[in-house]
Amino acid sequence: MGIENLFNEAYMPARAQAFTYNGYNTMALGRTLKAGFTVDF
Repeated sequence: MGIENLFNEAYMPARAQAFTYNGYNTMALGRTLKAGFTVDF
């Protein structure tokens, strides 16, 4: 399980700072929760 951007801050990730798309930068995602599981049988 993991949480990204816990406090929902607006920031520009390194990839967006390095590359622009037609002159526009893209912001990072807001608060994101990821969960997963595995099943062994």
